[in-house]
Amino acid sequence: MMGGYADAGRLLDLTEELKDIPCSPAARQAMTWKGKIYGVAPFFAIAGVFVNEDIFAKYNLKVPTTIAEMEKVADTLLANGIQPFAVGARDKWPVLAMYMYFVNRYGGMEAFANAQARKARFDAEPMVKAAQLYQEWAKRGYFGPTPLGEAYGDAQQLMATGKAAMHVTGSWMCAQYADPDFTDQKIGFYPFPILEGGKGKATDFMGQTDIGFAATRVAAENKEAVVRFLKYAMSVEACSAELGRICSVPGVKAPNRLTEMASAAFTKAEAIQFWWDQDLPPTITSPLTDTLQQFLLPNTDVKRLLTNYELLVEETIGPVQ
Repeated sequence: MMGGYADAGRLLDLTEELKDIPCSPAARQAMTWKGKIYGVAPFFAIAGVFVNEDIFAKYNLKVPTTIAEMEKVADTLLANGIQPFAVGARDKWPVLAMYMYFVNRYGGMEAFANAQARKARFDAEPMVKAAQLYQEWAKRGYFGPTPLGEAYGDAQQLMATGKAAMHVTGSWMCAQYADPDFTDQKIGFYPFPILEGGKGKATDFMGQTDIGFAATRVAAENKEAVVRFLKYAMSVEACSAELGRICSVPGVKAPNRLTEMASAAFTKAEAIQFWWDQDLPPTITSPLTDTLQQFLLPNTDVKRLLTNYELLVEETIGPVQ
């Protein structure tokens, strides 16, 4: 989205003024377009795996670092009557985070980037393999017996009561899952596993700037004041006043253990893939989440679903060049 404004010449190039501001590599990348820095991103939200550490300890499970390990963990949980994953698929959008990770782990950061730039199709191999894996997990019961009947609030309650052991969702849940008034379960936050043989890396995260600032060209006459404000926005003093979010500024203390764990994961991030439903034109985001929700139906042809979505994208954005 920022790239479109930059390409149109509507943003103020602040590369020289901001290039030395201390921040995470992912924060710098998020506010950079075609080698130029246009702003700062003090706060982020990233998706990860919330894990019920009490349940894992009870069954001697280790937090998985590969997809294969995650499947073994899920099988053990199922065998002991625990729902492996809370999702909230009735609300559609909660399905997106895990699918984005699957696509990334198969095809790398370029898988979505190429489809968005119309250099590849939305029914390309990484997209299809990711959808097939999602559907296979649904068939195995990893998302419970009625995943389409559970809303996002239901997913939170499954985690809060220890009925589900993992939840792949955004770090905005850190404050709630750390709140003893909400849950008595010990919950941790971990990076999404890698796929052995896949292109995606453990340092590739799905998420978005939670708070970011850029300046338009109109502000060129007040460039000095703009830079002063942006530098202050990236200071420990300013960021310490904002509790509960992942901060990209070194030295800012997290308000709870969960946010601290999410922040530690974020500091290792080399790339952030913005949420697809925020990064694509509004006309194709609702059809996207409609499509993803159907991956949880056991007899659905997921490749056909993705081909139909690709045809819609071609009508809206244009064909692959």
